[in-house]
Amino acid sequence: MYRLKHVEITGLWGGRTVKFDLKSDVNFLIGANGSGKTTVVNVLAGALAANRAQLQRLPFDRTTIVLINESGGGEATLDIRRQVAEAGVGIRYAVTEPGLPEAVHVLVPRNRLLRPAERGTQRESALQHITRLVNMRWLSVHRAPVKIEEGESESYESTVDIKLAKLSEELAKYASVLSNKLNTRLWRFFDTVFLSLLDQPSFASVSDAAEDLDINEERQTIGEMFETMWLERQQFEPKMNAFMQMWERAVLKQKEGEQLELDEVGAMFAMTRLRMLEHEWRLMKLDQEQIEKPFDDFRNIVNRLFKRKSVEMNPRNELTAKLQNGEPFDLKNLSSGEKQLVIILGEALLQHGAPSVYLADEPELSLHVEWQERLVSSIRELNSGAQLVFATHSPDIVSEYGDRVIDMEAVLQ
Repeated sequence: MYRLKHVEITGLWGGRTVKFDLKSDVNFLIGANGSGKTTVVNVLAGALAANRAQLQRLPFDRTTIVLINESGGGEATLDIRRQVAEAGVGIRYAVTEPGLPEAVHVLVPRNRLLRPAERGTQRESALQHITRLVNMRWLSVHRAPVKIEEGESESYESTVDIKLAKLSEELAKYASVLSNKLNTRLWRFFDTVFLSLLDQPSFASVSDAAEDLDINEERQTIGEMFETMWLERQQFEPKMNAFMQMWERAVLKQKEGEQLELDEVGAMFAMTRLRMLEHEWRLMKLDQEQIEKPFDDFRNIVNRLFKRKSVEMNPRNELTAKLQNGEPFDLKNLSSGEKQLVIILGEALLQHGAPSVYLADEPELSLHVEWQERLVSSIRELNSGAQLVFATHSPDIVSEYGDRVIDMEAVLQ
């Protein structure tokens, strides 16, 4: 995937030009009201979403976006031009990629069909082409979102509620995918359990294994392993206690050089098998922790910022909230700032750590100063591959990223 390297917009408000380079991680467009930062972010969002209606409304003539593939794939260029005609405003995309011929896409008004000369030979749409190059996310909550699909079957009170509902659906799907991965890893461990019945440990390995065993630690580990397999304590604990006593007696006898009884020899071999399973169980737990880590990070970051509420995923993979006393709390009743924080961080989570371009116009709206200060670092904690381009009035959201500021007055000609 590509990141943004350079942007040039000409014909802005009829005759102005703005051009600037971007850092690969964090960028802030700042300036007084009317300086153009919101317009620039909207042009970028519309261009990267191939949003015809958005681009038709915006006051520019041409936008050139240079993309860079930081994995070593070179640079690509998007050249977007507004074409004004009697039938309306059309949008022409010319996309160049390393080693490929220029691809042309034309977005025309709904009431006009493309002429054969305009259709080109491209099989994929402009949106499909750009999405293949850039993974763009629009993070602004209180502004109207960039719409790629038309239509909304359910009514909502606000843009925030629309985004929160959509985010909840996407999080549920993602959580289901992770649950399937967790179960798949668990069943791989079950396979190991059954296959271990065919293993035959050597007597030397049995003797060596007894040297460094801690009885209490083994009891705890075996119990946790059995609980992983949905066994209740009362089901296995009596048998485990009897087994551990026999195994401990066998270890003491072995250390004293005494002859072991057959049952005690069996206990020694059984413990060796159990230790082999414990090793596989620990590997499984590590894998499961890595699978769950994205959601755990999301929940921990949100809950560090929330003061008197917390969020979690319920057994049905639904995002839920609760009060400090554990009482359930409807997500719709969160404050606007809390909703916005969940939405922005949830969007970061859903990128799965993939390189992504995050655009936002005044993401600080409704956020407390402390949340503004920690917003950028929280997003990048969830997705270190994020490139942020924010238009903002807030020095707090810029925080320690003062060297990532683009002053509109300096780049506007």
